[in-house]
Amino acid sequence: MAGNLRALIAEFLGTFAWVFFAAGVVCSDASLGGSIGPAGIALGVGLTVAAVFGIFGKAARGQFNPAFTLGLVAARRLDIVQGALCLVSQLFAAALAGLFLARAFAHAPILAEAPFLGTPMPSGVGFRGASLLEAVATMMLAMAVYAPGAADRSGRASLIFTAIAAGAVAASAALVLGPLTGAALNPARAFGPALATGYWHQHYVYWAGPLAGGAAGMGLSRFLFDR
Repeated sequence: MAGNLRALIAEFLGTFAWVFFAAGVVCSDASLGGSIGPAGIALGVGLTVAAVFGIFGKAARGQFNPAFTLGLVAARRLDIVQGALCLVSQLFAAALAGLFLARAFAHAPILAEAPFLGTPMPSGVGFRGASLLEAVATMMLAMAVYAPGAADRSGRASLIFTAIAAGAVAASAALVLGPLTGAALNPARAFGPALATGYWHQHYVYWAGPLAGGAAGMGLSRFLFDR
């Protein structure tokens, strides 16, 4: 019972941090007239994801990402009840992070206009293109999280490996995909700001793409690295 509670708290805190800081750096950049820039945003996102996996990864079971949680349930590596609890914890954390950002930027125009508190949105690509880009990037993130070096979470070295690899993928995705899709790689990352602002335009991209990519990344990791 205590282990389940610790896992859910870790899921909540990790997801909250992911959404709050990854969306928050976009909000800060918009409020400061773009002075942070794409490279600064990518660095902020990468460091956030690395910190989340480095701090909370050992305790969490759903990996702060509904796409990974549902993939684990589908692969029978996480039972349905635990998966549902992880999913609720993640979405509640994302919603709270969005509300915190809405409060912090209450007098900024980004609540009612782009970037809508950092809500990811396709730009210059259609539904299929955006979904494909999100799927590919999420697949690489899943492979970073479930690669052999990350499989044994009892060791400090494996946790550091996961944090560095996941952070590097997230930063690269933010730099390359950021202008095109917002590089969510995580449905919760899109859900929190969208709920706070009511901006749901093409929100389904950020479920369809990461769900497909997460499943593909987990499957490829098992195929390539399991012995």
